[in-house]
Amino acid sequence: MIHKASSPALRGSRLTGGHWARQRGQAMKHDPNEDVREALRRRADKQGLTLVLGAGVSLGVGLPTWSELVKRLWTSLRPGDPMPELGGMAQFFPFAFELLESQTARGEFANHLRDALYRDMCRPSSDDLRSSTSTLSVLARVLLRDHQLRGSRRVARVISFNIDDALEEAIECLYGGTPHLVVRPIPRASGYPKHLRGRGPVSVYHPHGFLPHSPYWDRRKAA
Repeated sequence: MIHKASSPALRGSRLTGGHWARQRGQAMKHDPNEDVREALRRRADKQGLTLVLGAGVSLGVGLPTWSELVKRLWTSLRPGDPMPELGGMAQFFPFAFELLESQTARGEFANHLRDALYRDMCRPSSDDLRSSTSTLSVLARVLLRDHQLRGSRRVARVISFNIDDALEEAIECLYGGTPHLVVRPIPRASGYPKHLRGRGPVSVYHPHGFLPHSPYWDRRKAA
């Protein structure tokens, strides 16, 4: 045991008794999460990070799960016709979408899908996005801050399994007039960008498709 008076580093310190014991105990504790954070920092600095996003990002602003989206569409397009019990089977969803689309006038299904998807969305204000600890708000701030780093950027790409533009709209709200300089939604493989990390916008891949609500992102998709 080190006595306070015998240690030059502690001589003259005001730490005594139980206070010193608590401080020493805290110094000896090792946070295992720090190893993970340090590994992520090294990887980000060297090769960049890929952020993979699921439904949790969009649920916080009122967007539905896939099963809820199917139910909304079914109720809207086949009123009075009970929908088969899904039983939690995600593999049923594509067939349900195809069936509903086949019974809808050509070119109208996307409008019905968009209406069902964004029906209850509650868009956060710019003040909320700057201060909230929600996943969407934090991601938007991270990508905007990363964009400002230019060549030192840490996020290489984003993969979103959501078809909505909640993240892109949040960037639009925070950044203003030209959010496509920060992120670039890519709904198809042919849209793979040729720029290097740190040059140009961060690519946001939507492998399940991209159905934006914002007119801005709808125009960018069509461009």
